[in-house]
Amino acid sequence: ARSFLATRVELSRQRQVRQAEARLDLNMFTDDARAILHKQALVQNCPGIIKETEKKIKVEDKEKDKARKGMPAQERFREEMKDAFMYFDTDDSGEIDKVEFRHLLSSGHLIHVPADEVDDSYAQIDKDGSGGVDFEEFFAWFQYEYSHDKQHGKMEDFRISKVIPLKQRATRLLLAKFVEGELEDDFGTKVPAPGQGVVTIDGIDDRWWLDEVEKQTEPFGFYLKRKEGLRILEEKRLQKAKEDAEEAARQKEANMTHEEKVARRKQQEADKALKVEEMKKRLAEKKKKNIEEQKKAMEEEEKGAEVDVEEDAR
Repeated sequence: ARSFLATRVELSRQRQVRQAEARLDLNMFTDDARAILHKQALVQNCPGIIKETEKKIKVEDKEKDKARKGMPAQERFREEMKDAFMYFDTDDSGEIDKVEFRHLLSSGHLIHVPADEVDDSYAQIDKDGSGGVDFEEFFAWFQYEYSHDKQHGKMEDFRISKVIPLKQRATRLLLAKFVEGELEDDFGTKVPAPGQGVVTIDGIDDRWWLDEVEKQTEPFGFYLKRKEGLRILEEKRLQKAKEDAEEAARQKEANMTHEEKVARRKQQEADKALKVEEMKKRLAEKKKKNIEEQKKAMEEEEKGAEVDVEEDAR
């Protein structure tokens, strides 16, 4: 009887673990779906704001890079990781929960961890079982894992601007404003937070660019049908343009003389050779720049070491 009871308890515990994992998977799927819908709304209605935000972030990156240039490698790595931590802390709580942690690892931007080890990794970091990981806990774990991950370079070379695309960072920043209802579109109109539109039988009417009279002129259901019809027409137009371009190319190919074909092939080879030379030149310049930066960093470290020795001697 005791053995039977122990078996039942263990089965119950395993079932609870599977249910908790299923809930976590569902939360992650729901968050992903919600984020996709929000991003689509941003890209559709605020392309100009996204471009402006990208420019601002680019300027901030340059300013940060300039300010951190003289920092010791370890200290700079820590500051870069703070920026990365804030990027994945999507609710700005100052902590990363398990769903956010899964997003961090599944993105592949920072570090590679096998999918079946994600939960174990989170349990290692969240030692107090609070359900949230602050920066200090995360950095202690990440520093060790990053140094042993062969897919990444050295810590001193880590830059958030290199590992997370600029557009993703701009979108992440604007999504936070969008959810809070603090975002304005390209025309200065305030965009309501998700779900704040008028509920209709066809869904939530969130056409903030229309006034009430204009909304009544074209009900939401008609608007959706018209929008779908326009999408289908645009797809047909693009397909027709593609077919026409292909047919024109075939006609041009059929009417070309042998001399024209030879001249075209030579021009293509010349263009290809020019592109190869340009690529080699850019790589050489990049390599030279990296060597100069490394040399400068080593000189600064040596100067710092000499100053430390002089201070110790005093």
